[in-house]
Parts: sequence; C-alpha cells; structure tokens
Amino acid sequence: MPSPSRPATATSATPWWETPLPALLQGLQAGPSGLTQEQAAARLAAQGPNSIAEVSATTPLRLLARQFASPLVLILAAGAFISLALRDWSDALTILVIVASSAGLGFWQEWRASQALERLRTRLALTVQVRRDGQPRRLPAAELVPGDIVELCAGNLVPADGVLLQARDFLVSQAGLTGESFPVEKRPGPPVAGAALAQRHHAVFLGSSVCSGTATILVAATGTGTVMAEIARHLGTADEETEFESGVRRFGELLLKLMFAVVLAVLLVNQALQRPLVESAMFAVALAVGLSPELLPAIVSVSLARGARLLAAQGVLVRRLDAIEDLGGMDTLCTDKTGTLTEGRMTLAFATDADGEASPQVLHAAWLNASFETGIDNPIDAALVQAGSAAGLSTQDWRKIDEIPYDFARRRLTVAAARDADPSTHLLVTKGAFAQVLEACDRVLDGTAERPLDAAARDRLEAQVRRHAERGVRVLAVAWDRRSARPRWEVADETGLLFAGFLGFVDPPKGQAADTVRDLAARGVQVKMVTGDNRHVAAHVAQQVGLDASALLTGETIAGLRDE
Repeated sequence: MPSPSRPATATSATPWWETPLPALLQGLQAGPSGLTQEQAAARLAAQGPNSIAEVSATTPLRLLARQFASPLVLILAAGAFISLALRDWSDALTILVIVASSAGLGFWQEWRASQALERLRTRLALTVQVRRDGQPRRLPAAELVPGDIVELCAGNLVPADGVLLQARDFLVSQAGLTGESFPVEKRPGPPVAGAALAQRHHAVFLGSSVCSGTATILVAATGTGTVMAEIARHLGTADEETEFESGVRRFGELLLKLMFAVVLAVLLVNQALQRPLVESAMFAVALAVGLSPELLPAIVSVSLARGARLLAAQGVLVRRLDAIEDLGGMDTLCTDKTGTLTEGRMTLAFATDADGEASPQVLHAAWLNASFETGIDNPIDAALVQAGSAAGLSTQDWRKIDEIPYDFARRRLTVAAARDADPSTHLLVTKGAFAQVLEACDRVLDGTAERPLDAAARDRLEAQVRRHAERGVRVLAVAWDRRSARPRWEVADETGLLFAGFLGFVDPPKGQAADTVRDLAARGVQVKMVTGDNRHVAAHVAQQVGLDASALLTGETIAGLRDE
C-alpha cells in the first residue's frame, strides 16, 4: 500500500501514460473530488514544488568565482601577490585594478542577465483551477501534486503532465514538445502501449497550451517528473566549457609553462654564474610577472560586454559572455522549425474546386462558414476570416440562420445562411475533415455542372488529398447545398450535399528565413532543421527556406544508426 505522501504513478514499471485510468486513480489515491488539503500538503513536502529546477542555481558568489576561473586571471592575480611580496606597490596596484575591473565587468553583465531571466520567470508564474476538498480553488501551479484534479480552458497553459478525465472541443498546441505546426485534438480514452509523445491523445503535458475547449485532467507527474523536465535535463546537464574558454585556458596554460621555464632557466643560469640565490629568484619572478599580459583579460571582457550590448539591442539576452565568441565561430546551427523558420501560425494556402483549380466560390462559402461559426475558437477559422477580409468579402447581404456545431465524432461544422434578397432559400455550408465531409455528399461539383459522386470521382478526390499531404499541407473539404427555408437545422440534415472543393492550410516560412539561411551559408555556417513534425511537412519547409530537402533523417533512421 503506497503512503499518502508518495503515491504510485503507475502499475509496476508501466509509465503513467500507459496505465489504464482506474489503475492510475487507484495508484495516485485520487478521485473526482480531488485531494484533501492534508494529502496535497504531504505530497508537496515529499516531492517538492511543481517546477523544473535549474541544474545549478545562479548565485552571486558562483558568478563571481567563475570570473576568476581563467588561467590568465589567475596568473595576473599571482603576479599581483608576488609584486606585493616584493614591495612593488605600483605594479601590484595596477595589476589588481585591471583584474578587478575585468572580473567586475563580466560579473555585472552576467548577473544582470540572470536577474532579467528571473524577473521573466516570476512574471510568467501560473495559477490554476484545482479541486481540493471537493471545492474548486485557484492555486499557484507550483503547488500542484500528483493526484490533483485540474480544470483547463482555452488560453490556459498546461501546468503539469496528466491524463484527461473529461474534454469538450479540446485542442492543444504542443509544438514546443513535438514540433507539430497545428493544434491537436485531445480526448479521454484508453492508453496505447508504446505510443510516441505525439500519439498520446489521452494525455496532456507541461509546456503545451490550450487552444480551444475545456477539459478536466488528473495530474500524474509534476516538476522533475514531467516530460519537459526530462528534455531540460538533456539540454542543461551542466555548463560546458565553450570553445573560446577552452582557447583562453590553453593559452593560459602555455603561458604558465613558459613562465615556469623562464624562471627555472634564469635561476639555473644565475646559479651557474654563482650569483646570490635570493637576488636571482627575485629577478626571475619579476621577469615572469613582466611576461604576463596584464591588459588581455580586461580587453576580452570589454569586447564581449560590448557584443552583449549590441545583441541586447536586437532583443537577444546574453547570459554568458564567453558564449558570444562561440556564436561568432559556429559552423553548424541546429534550429527548430515551428515559430523559428516558420511563422508559427496557420495560413490559408489555397481554396480550390474539386479539380484543383482556384475557386472564389469555395473561398466565399468557407469564409461564410467561418464568419458565422460561434463554437470552437480555432486557428483554421481565424485564417479563413483573415483570407476573406484580404479578398474583400463581406457578410453585408447575408444573415445567419442556424448552426450545426462541430464535434469530434462528425469532425465537421455546418452553417445555414440566407441572402437578404432570397430569404426562402437557405445555403448550407459544411466544412471539415475530408473523409467526414465526403461521406455526407452524393454529388460533386464539376465546373458548373453537378455529377454523381461515384467510385471514380472519390478516387480522384482522395488522390488530390494524398498529393497535398505529401507536400505537408493540411487539407479540409467544403460542401454545400441550397434548400428550402426552415427555422432549424440538425445533424440529420447533413446528407445529400454537393462536394465543392478543398481548403489548404500551411504554416508559412518567415519572410527573412530563406535570406538568413543563405547568408549563413555564405559565412560557412550549415543550417540543420530539427522538428517533431511529419517528414513531408519538414521536407516542404526545408525546400522553401533553401535547405536540402533530400538530406532528411527520420527518428526511426537516427535510432537505427550506430555511434561509429
């Protein structure tokens, strides 16, 4: 029997996302009313806050110590103390001022950057609606524990990993985790063993955001137990030595060896000439101090600080000054796709008839559907409304009669509208997933003529959808029918429709993406795109921004490669 403070999250060694919901509820000792405040407090004390802790805390002492980690600075500091020992006050003071100025400038720049990041984290701190003692409460997300019941709605950020208990019209953007350009549908359901992150449709994860709908989730993992924390561990295991730091360290070690060699040679020569040992030692040390480049650390710090200010003017926050030199010396840049090379938003690419020809009629019908739709707020309708506005479309002569809302079983939405000049006739416009719209149709629009939707016509339409999918385009279908007016329309009326055409949506590349890739290539920097999106979308975007679309490695291919 697990203790209340350390609930089980899965049966045996099974991950929580593969555990059936009844077993997960039992293992977490949770129920529909949520945890009691005592249970939550005990689990919070045992497991810690729901936050992804940094690998190493940034403290003033740690930052200050890092400024003296360079061998060059240590050589200068040693030279200063030797000068003090020799009572050479002016040299000692000069060296100490230079070392202190260099270290202080680097410390101040990095400390300011760390504080800016901390202020940003504080401003972005989440609060969530959670059930405690059977009552909904607003609590900081950091206080969530496994077993909590959390309510989510459009606009919320998912505060922890968990499984869905209830969901309605629930679309989630998880591009930060999987690279998918478009929101994905999440719904309660049985787990699928071995499913990849993008296929876990019954679960939500920290780092994703709710685009539409509402849901109730059971928190299964928090803080360092989340998928996002695992990614963070891989990315931030420790601050690795930059190439610039390595170069400075090697130069300092070489200089140190040279100084020891000079000191030893001077001592040996002076002893061979039978000169006093103390005077020989003082002369050798003074010579070694003279070899040290007193101004080099200061010059490096000033140059890097100036680079940090220039980058800050471009909206780039530099946390480690040494990283600037590595940035300038890189030869390979790995970049995300969604939101980095692309706009990170859905755009209407085309509106075509059933033959694939551009169709203003299809655009107008789809735009009416999106403009009058009042259900799920989603990026597809936003893209359609924007495209219609750009085309000068207007609802001035139309009025909405009724709406058959979208649901995740039918995967389509129908709007009934009428012209002011012909109120006796209603235009039903249906928009949705291709297969679900097609099953509601018995005819297809061929130019201006209507033809039966036979097997050959279905094959032609399906072939078009496959071709678009291979180019990474998300395709929806549009159908309509004109019928006699009536007060209400229902799901049963979505039959006998006329298949009219297709809508294609893409996440377009940023305007400067291709130029940036070209400029980097001219400077000897290879750009590699890393994305969790499907291979067709990745290849299409790569081609658009000037990358080699044929040089593509899927996750399965990479997993099969040997380290050699």
